[in-house]
Amino acid sequence: MVSGPSYETRAEARMIQAMGADVVGMSTIPEVIVARHCGIQVLCISLVTNMVVLDPTPSALDEDVSAKSMTTGMANHDEVLRAGREAALDIQGVIGTFVDLL
Repeated sequence: MVSGPSYETRAEARMIQAMGADVVGMSTIPEVIVARHCGIQVLCISLVTNMVVLDPTPSALDEDVSAKSMTTGMANHDEVLRAGREAALDIQGVIGTFVDLL
């Protein structure tokens, strides 16, 4: 996990990948730690809304630096929000099915 509320940097993403992680989140882990500290049982469902950016940032040493941008490949907050909205009904269905089984 990264602390957020910003997306992980490219360097953090490469470090997290090197440590063997497949997914990174901002809030699930701290929330679960607090809940468990309070004695609350936890079921965690996370929704992956974007792919991490692992490409190195452009450098002034690149031959065609003008063709690259610092924002190339960056997580786009609007896309993340859209992905969350699009998945909302699916997640509601999963939770509803789970609750019905209890």
